[in-house]
Amino acid sequence: SSRKRSDLRTRSDSPGSVSALPPRSLPTMEDNQTVTSNSEPGFCGKLGQSILCAVCGAPLMILGATFLLGANEKVAVCQSRAIDAGESAVKEVGCTKSKDPLGHDQLVMFSCPLQDDGLKLGPDWINYDTAAGILSNVDYVGTGLDIKVEMYQCQETSTSETRDDKTITTYHYSMTWSERPIDSLNFAKLGSDDFKRNCGAHNPNWPLHLPRSTTLYAPTATIGEFSLSENYVQKFPLDSPVKMVHFQPGYGQVGPGVYETSQYVVGAATPHNAKQIGAVRVTLMGTNWAKPTYTVLGHETSGVVKTWRAPSAWLCSGYSLAAVKAGHVDKPSMFEALQSEADTILILLRFVGFGIMWCAFAAIAAPLGVLADCIPFVGPYIGDAVDTVTCCISCMPATACCFMVAGCVWVVMHPMVGIPLLLICGALWGGLAYAKMQRNAKGGEESVALKEGE
Repeated sequence: SSRKRSDLRTRSDSPGSVSALPPRSLPTMEDNQTVTSNSEPGFCGKLGQSILCAVCGAPLMILGATFLLGANEKVAVCQSRAIDAGESAVKEVGCTKSKDPLGHDQLVMFSCPLQDDGLKLGPDWINYDTAAGILSNVDYVGTGLDIKVEMYQCQETSTSETRDDKTITTYHYSMTWSERPIDSLNFAKLGSDDFKRNCGAHNPNWPLHLPRSTTLYAPTATIGEFSLSENYVQKFPLDSPVKMVHFQPGYGQVGPGVYETSQYVVGAATPHNAKQIGAVRVTLMGTNWAKPTYTVLGHETSGVVKTWRAPSAWLCSGYSLAAVKAGHVDKPSMFEALQSEADTILILLRFVGFGIMWCAFAAIAAPLGVLADCIPFVGPYIGDAVDTVTCCISCMPATACCFMVAGCVWVVMHPMVGIPLLLICGALWGGLAYAKMQRNAKGGEESVALKEGE
């Protein structure tokens, strides 16, 4: 009996046998790959999730988007008013202080050279303690010092591919400069050839005396004969490489303002990376003394320039102006730049609010796509089609709501702008209502025709 079963197996496995079936081809797994089974929730689970999102999540998203859009429009109106008021009130002055003890005591604008008095790096600088470990030998003069500290470390990235009901994740290892410590002990495939070939060792711990990237600022600065408050000092651009003959022991200059050391390296260089893991690079950027002229806008009192507070207006109070621009900037260019910066933030937040609103309305219609998925054979295709259509349709109510929120704010604060926005909103909602009425009328005519045919 056992011999017959053995003979049967031999015959069925022979090349000429009709019953011989080729084995199912399985993907060849590399040592840096993992395979996981895809487990999706059932129909009831998907429907429950979509309904929960539509009932609870979507209203919260709509409220959040409404608040964001409304506050954004209010800030835009008030900031624009402050800029207009500043342009009307500003007085262009020279580099010398007024003989009046109170100075000009108003919003002034001047273009003057920056003075180096009192700008030597020292413990009184803001954030000095955070970088004191590498500043002992630094001799620097400027309004601020931008310090970028990086370590050459091994990083892990991954890519995923879905095959049948399996997800294959491939882990890749490479070296990179990073401003934060990377914990290589938690890497998924430490024993893989990819890790050994590209990294070869674990990342070292971040040295205790080595700071993270930070920016230091002088407590005050003098431009012309005027003293600038702390918030003005932090507005000066730090875009010039800081060149030093001796930065710190063990560091060598490898580029303009870039210093590197190998005192923290571990392991050895790999064939793919000549630089060793653990190397440290420090980049210093500071004040450009080759072009020391700056244009300042602010409220000057007794020779000290501070932030200018705009006069209070309807629903607008506490808005201010303060600016420092490199080089000589005339009055129209200064206020155009301020308005452009405000408009950039306004437009960016408008897109964010619209995106949230659109996602909310799409989530409300999401259960329709889940219901379509339950249709036998063609359900997934119909469900995808329904999701696409509802996503496109939800764009219109989202747009209408955004116009309505913006219009309500502008009607209160600037009616000549707000009324057209509300008219656009009404037109969009009217279009949706008209489309629904046409669809209902068409359905009613079809029903009447069917009854007459019977």
